[in-house]
Amino acid sequence: MHHFVQHEEKLLDRKRGPKPKPAPAGYVRYGAALELIKPLDRNTFNYRVRSGDILSTEDEHGKLYEIETINRVREQLTKQPTKEVYQGKFLIDWTRPTDYASGIKLDMQVYNLDVALADAATYQSWRKNNNDRLSIAAFNTDRTERYATIKLMPLKSEQTAIDILSNKKHENDLQADEIRGYDEPGPYIILAIDAVCLPEYPHLLSAILLKWMDFWVEQYPERYIKRIYTQAVSESGMRMVQHFFMSPRFDLAPNAFMLDMAYPSASKIVRNLQERLKAKAPLPPELQAPPGFELPS
Repeated sequence: MHHFVQHEEKLLDRKRGPKPKPAPAGYVRYGAALELIKPLDRNTFNYRVRSGDILSTEDEHGKLYEIETINRVREQLTKQPTKEVYQGKFLIDWTRPTDYASGIKLDMQVYNLDVALADAATYQSWRKNNNDRLSIAAFNTDRTERYATIKLMPLKSEQTAIDILSNKKHENDLQADEIRGYDEPGPYIILAIDAVCLPEYPHLLSAILLKWMDFWVEQYPERYIKRIYTQAVSESGMRMVQHFFMSPRFDLAPNAFMLDMAYPSASKIVRNLQERLKAKAPLPPELQAPPGFELPS
């Protein structure tokens, strides 16, 4: 019996895994670093390491992270200026050609230089038809810093969105003449592309979407959203899907999602938009739900 208990204890120790090796003075290992950065999360920590704000080195046992720079980043991101951003003291607006530099900088911070330059070149080609309402972003007050952005493309054909989501067509192959201007009346199909935000500002995506909804209330009843399509390929993209409570389109791809504005929604953002449209003018046929799914009066 004693032999059995010893064997069981060894098995339990083996399941626990090796204990982390002590770190030299001034440094911590990954698990301790994540504790030190709180209330900020793992994504923010990893991003700040990649950007060089948190210094790291390595010994024979693995990565080490400098305590001083962890503390500095935590203090910077939890002090009053950051809180003010969450309280709405920032600028949310459609992007302009003059915002090119801040877009490059944001993509470089989240991705890398090659992705940033390719993304910027593609986006500039989409603006050839002088459509300045393809992307909406959160800036500081002088627009020199961009914290988050979402590209929201009005398409001439719903089939274009379906082809992109089903991987028959790459989004970078989208042509300017496939993008619709906001000068035509009627229902619109929107393709949401590339929701990007700095890890410490995840709630700015909600703020951007709320501002975008205000735009559509202004446009109604002359113009209105019929459906929104997106492909969740990042954490920011999945957050947008969750904000909208979008329905999966597994017939197109495992990460394809759609929102049909005719149906009642569990999303507060969408439900609020539906109620505001209905209060402004009678709903057109494209926004009227099938029998049994009507919006409450």
